[in-house]
Amino acid sequence: MSLALRRRVGESIYLHLKPNSDVDELLEILSTTGIEIKLGEIRDSRAIISIDAPDSISILREELLWE
Repeated sequence: MSLALRRRVGESIYLHLKPNSDVDELLEILSTTGIEIKLGEIRDSRAIISIDAPDSISILREELLWE
């Protein structure tokens, strides 16, 4: 899963294991490819952050965490 987000200073991104994920498979993937996080363009106190993570990981902006 690849996702690009805009974040302001102090805003958060959460990575969670999706329900019913195969933990052993995830550990195998993480031990070989890991999770890639790239900082992109920064403009007007906002940054673009790209995250490339295995499909068994959900990526949520802080404001969506409690919905």
